[in-house]
Amino acid sequence: MPIDCEIGASCYIQNYVDADPSSGAQDYTCGSLTYDTHRGTDFRIRGLKAMTEGVLVVASAPGVVTGMRDGMQDINVRNVTDPRRLRHIKREAALGNVVAIQHDHGVVAYYGHMRKGSVIVRNGQRVARGEALGFVGLSGDTEFPHVHFEVRRTGKVVDPFTGLDGAAGCRTASGTPLWHPEVIARMEYVSTALHAAGFSTNMPDAQSIEAGSYDGITIDRDAPALLFWSMVYGARGDDTEFLQLIAPDGSVLAEHQKKIERNKAQIWRAVGKRRRAGSWPTGAYTGRYILTRGPKGSEKTVVEVERVVQIR
Repeated sequence: MPIDCEIGASCYIQNYVDADPSSGAQDYTCGSLTYDTHRGTDFRIRGLKAMTEGVLVVASAPGVVTGMRDGMQDINVRNVTDPRRLRHIKREAALGNVVAIQHDHGVVAYYGHMRKGSVIVRNGQRVARGEALGFVGLSGDTEFPHVHFEVRRTGKVVDPFTGLDGAAGCRTASGTPLWHPEVIARMEYVSTALHAAGFSTNMPDAQSIEAGSYDGITIDRDAPALLFWSMVYGARGDDTEFLQLIAPDGSVLAEHQKKIERNKAQIWRAVGKRRRAGSWPTGAYTGRYILTRGPKGSEKTVVEVERVVQIR
């Protein structure tokens, strides 16, 4: 893999190559983990804390470095307010800090969105399979820390999961993956899963969750509110989500149920209650999130998570 992490634990695949040649979008399984014209595979790590600690980007195969860029700032592109700078990022530097490698078996791979100042290889340098290139970052046209791994053959995008042209269509019968079988075995396709869940005393947002603002939070008895939140990736239209906040005595303080209207790359929800009078009773408060899929009566649970916070 182009990243030193464990799929399903410290990282996961957020987006695949768009296999749909039309204006729609489908990944190679005909699933929804992609978007229109997406040209690579996005290996996402679990937030800015992990990025700061450092997650290595590594060469997927032996080859020679043919290009690189470093020095771009790590910043959520939504926070770029200068129009000229935003145009530059969108048009000319979308991959941010990037390393290009001409691999020995005839393809060029781009390793994008690397952390500022972390690139440790140079043009013309030969690298071995698994050799470190730098660290995962948040540079370029992105909203979360990940490495964008893009493969090209004679200038055309290739999906490494099929070995075919990136817009060849999903579930094609022909084609040979570029990944080694042992690598494929480490990358089980998971269409929908939990990114993070926890508690807060105010309404969370995606950037605060990504920054780890609520990690290890303690709740005071006089906190103005108590909320349980969850962030999930790969939710599909017609999925149903259900959240509950449960008091130490087992009573339900708040709950929320809603059908998701369309496919979502990521979705976060919160359910909670304001403190009315006096203090919160001490004890263990439980947050529960369930995402189900399928027609009523035969739905299947896709994501189920429970978290507990103590108020003392």
